[in-house]
This record gives sequence, structure tokens and C-alpha cells, in this order.
Amino acid sequence: MKAIIIDDERYACGELEYMLKEINIDVIGTFLDPLKGFDFVLKTKPDVVFLDIDMPKISGIELALKIQAQLPKIVIVFTTAYSQYALEAYKAYPLDYLLKPIEEERLRKTVSHIMKDMDIQRESVVQEIHINLFGKFSTTCGDSHIKFTTKKAFELLSYLLCNTNTYIQRNEILRMLFGKEDISKALNNLYVTMYRLKKDLAAAGVHKSQLFIRDDYMVEIQDGICDFIDFQRFVTKYAKIDHNNIDEAAAVIETITGGLLSELDAEWICEIREWTQIKAEDLVMRTALYYISNGKMNQSEELLTKLINFNPISEVGYKKLLDIYIDTNQFQKYSYYYEKYVKLMYDEFACRPDIKYVRTAKKIYQRKSLQ
Repeated sequence: MKAIIIDDERYACGELEYMLKEINIDVIGTFLDPLKGFDFVLKTKPDVVFLDIDMPKISGIELALKIQAQLPKIVIVFTTAYSQYALEAYKAYPLDYLLKPIEEERLRKTVSHIMKDMDIQRESVVQEIHINLFGKFSTTCGDSHIKFTTKKAFELLSYLLCNTNTYIQRNEILRMLFGKEDISKALNNLYVTMYRLKKDLAAAGVHKSQLFIRDDYMVEIQDGICDFIDFQRFVTKYAKIDHNNIDEAAAVIETITGGLLSELDAEWICEIREWTQIKAEDLVMRTALYYISNGKMNQSEELLTKLINFNPISEVGYKKLLDIYIDTNQFQKYSYYYEKYVKLMYDEFACRPDIKYVRTAKKIYQRKSLQ
């Protein structure tokens, strides 16, 4: 394991170097000047950087963020004589935080942890990840569910995923997720929650190539991992459904198993939920119309019944479904959904149903009377 030490105190730097070499760690560089240390880190790409926090020119926390922006997989371990830096240090998501004077046993545990993580990364095979935001929230990596340390970590991940198409401001996260706390406490809680979230994902075996949360809170995520992200990308990319994307459209619709994060009761989700419902209805309607134009009535019927289950007050969904039953002479199904449509119009919209469907219902009733 290759290590670099950056600490403006010569004695502390030398002492740590000696302790690391005693446990067979290859210290490839020690720097009193943090900026020179930064350049050397980028050049040599070590496994771990031991960083003092309180340094001139630039703080260790700022330096760690700069390093991670260039080398996201690098391990950061903070060293400091001041315990008050602990919470602030979490903004850089370090693997550990060592208080000076550093105890040998404590250092051994940290190094053991680093080496264990490195062995896991070398041996692990990238497993499939699935994050479902439609219906009940669920996350799996391989055959196991991803466990989150706290409920806030799960909500933070949900918030970031739901906002991948917009620039996320830190103050907005603080307001939406930690709104009742004072700004200082909220900020610390955000850093700690992000730290826990990243540790939970790493512990579950999620690779950064699959899902990576950047320092600006934007999420880089592969296709096929999150149902909502795939849905969002599809409806943004395609304004028209045709033979080139019909299979992808059907696959995306298949993932819509319920409302967006249906069990989450939070202010921030309401507007996104409404946008999703509108876009989902539009996608289903465009796909159903494609099927109808190609004579695939069964596929169209299946989609429209799914839409009605997803959005029980979809007037346009009911109407198009009734049209299919008129065109295919499926009068029993027509009568069943017509009753639901009438109830919807009176109960939800306080208006009469379209006269076209009323007349068709009367004709069906008359035919039954004559039989």
C-alpha cells in the first residue's frame, strides 16, 4: 500500500512516517507544503493520503476535496490535534479521523481497515444494482438488499436521484431535509449523512462506476440501475414513439409499478410526483396510440388498464380504453369500465360523462333488453 503524508509540522510528519514504515506501509512522500503535496498526489496516485487539517495556504479539508475531485477512489485519513474539526471533516468523506498524538494501536486499526477495503475491491465482481423509486422504495446489489444506516441516508439518496436533471444547491438540501434545525447543525448533519450514505453503498458492493455521488451533489448513474432515472431519461429524449423505440418504451412503462416513492411523506417529493404522473400518463398514451395505429389492440388495452391502475383519475385513459372496446365490440368490458368512468366524472370532476359514451352505454343496455 502506497501512502503520502501532508502535514505542515515537521515533527508530526516524521513521527507518522516512522509509525507507518514500522507496519510495512510504503510511504512514497512526505510534504510540509500542502500545495506541493497536492501536485505529488496527482502525479503518483497513492492508495491513501494522511492529511493534517489545520495548515497554512489551504486547510486539509479543502485539499481533500480537491484531491477527491481528481482521484475519486483515493482514501483520505485526517490527522489533527483538534477534535472540534471532526464534524466539519466529514464533508470530505474520509475513511478515518486520527487525533494527535496518534496511538500506534489506533493507527494499526486504520491501516487494517484500509487494506481490507482494498482487498475487497480487488476481489469483488461488479454486481447488478437495482434501485426502485416507483411504488415502495427498494435497493438491491446482487442478491442482497442494500441496508442504510439511517432513514435520513435513504431519503438523501432518494432526493439526489429525483433531482439528477437539475442543479442541486446545498442550501436547498438543507431546507428540504433538515429544515427545522439551525444552519450549523443542519450542515453538520448533511455531511455526516452523506458520509454514512457513501459508506452504506460501498459496504453493499456498489461500484463508483455504477453510481457515484459527486461533491456538487450530482449523481452519475448508469442506465438500467434506477427505474425513475431510466423513465426520466426516456421521456426527455423521445417526443415520439415509433418502431425504433417502442420496445424501450414498453420496458420503461413496465417499471412503473406505483406512484413515485409512494411511502415517503415529504414536502420535496410532491412537485416531482406530480410531474412524474403527468409524464407517465403521456408516455402510456403515446405508446398505446402507436399500438392502436399498428392494429395491436391487446397491447394497447393492457397499457391503458395499467395507466388507470397507476392513475385512477386519468380521464383520457378511460376514454381511450372505452374507444378500444367500442372498436373491438367488447361490450361487457365496455360496461365495466364505463361505470367506473361515470363515477370518476361525477365524484372527481363534478361533471357529466361525454355524451358519446353515454349513447354507447344506452345502445348496449337496449341490446341486452332485447335478448
